[in-house]
Amino acid sequence: MIRKLATTIALAGSVALSFLPAAALAAPPFGWDRTYYDDASYTTEVGAETRYCNGYTNLYWGVKTPYYVTETFPCE
Repeated sequence: MIRKLATTIALAGSVALSFLPAAALAAPPFGWDRTYYDDASYTTEVGAETRYCNGYTNLYWGVKTPYYVTETFPCE
């Protein structure tokens, strides 16, 4: 009896979660563009990357380094 009740509750919870709106599934509040540099002087660009509002990140060219500048933009 208890096992059947627990199974029913778990099933009902799974069905209820499937009806959550897509916005509730962690859309980032902002995206960003990053420019990567070869050293701490930030003079020679060696890569560029964008994180879009859908969470997808694309390294356009070059390489990632610990030296970068990030510019953010709002997601709508």
